[in-house]
Amino acid sequence: MTTKQTNKKSFLLYQDQKEVVESLTDKQAGRLFKAIFKYSGGEKPELSPNLKVVFIPIRQALDRFRENYEKVCKVNKKNITKRWKQARKGTKVYDRIRTNTNRKDSDSDIKQQQAIDELVKRLGSKVVVKGGKLYSKTRTGERLINNPEAYLSTLKENRPGTGGGLMDEFMEGLK
Repeated sequence: MTTKQTNKKSFLLYQDQKEVVESLTDKQAGRLFKAIFKYSGGEKPELSPNLKVVFIPIRQALDRFRENYEKVCKVNKKNITKRWKQARKGTKVYDRIRTNTNRKDSDSDIKQQQAIDELVKRLGSKVVVKGGKLYSKTRTGERLINNPEAYLSTLKENRPGTGGGLMDEFMEGLK
């Protein structure tokens, strides 16, 4: 018989289980430890009656953790689906969904996003946004614009056709 398996790659053991584990011999503790891994991997371990008594509360805790993990995954899936549906309702995806959700927006992130927005507005189909990064389209492909703020600043200072400016370089790359 197998148990329900998840994609989760870890499980928790708590210090309050230490006393029970220490009361076992090293051989029994090793069998218990292997049984925990088997159970977490979706198999039902075969244990002696004594070890089964020790394993039951650990198994129950593992089951609770698995259920909680599945609930969190379900809620996260629902939330991201909702965000993506909203993003498709006339807004630009890069405006509304951060590419790296582990970071908080800082002033520099906000300024960079504003520069990207302004460059997209000014240059339209001559640029493309992928994964939160801005690329200029050239004859040979796409070129990453490493610093959108500086690029925008240079574009504002240099008018096309005056020579030597970044705008001239950009326009030349499109030919």
